[in-house]
Amino acid sequence: MEDIQKNKALEILEKKLDEKGIQEFLSISNDMEMIFGKYPELDMETAKSLIEDYFSDRGESKEFVEKWLGKAQAHCEKYGIEKSAMPKAMVADLGMFRFMSFFEEYGLSEQEIFQIFSGAADQVSDVEFKVPGTMSVQPDHKCSCRHHGDCNE
Repeated sequence: MEDIQKNKALEILEKKLDEKGIQEFLSISNDMEMIFGKYPELDMETAKSLIEDYFSDRGESKEFVEKWLGKAQAHCEKYGIEKSAMPKAMVADLGMFRFMSFFEEYGLSEQEIFQIFSGAADQVSDVEFKVPGTMSVQPDHKCSCRHHGDCNE
């Protein structure tokens, strides 16, 4: 089953992304890998700063960023993520947000996005990235990124 999901994810990416899209996809992956490599023990201040910088660089308002951070923290609490793991979970949530936004821009359906995340989740073997509620993809799971959609209201 694992190989089928991985192959389906790759098939969707190859079919839907042009060369520029593949470069953007790899850039997001590299950015997130770099963040977790540079900050293996994230504290809340650093996590918030990384998230604030990301959205500020894209022209989002301070109010938007504050709402996003509040909802990300509430999401962590909802899933029972320990306080010590929250900074890493919130930055992982930013990664999921970035990937979701990217995939939606490229016109992928919810089903295709789910299949990509399922294939990616099967490949994750590093315990550091297996933060409950962030990288685990279940069929009935509503991506944590979706709770950020109302930040513009």
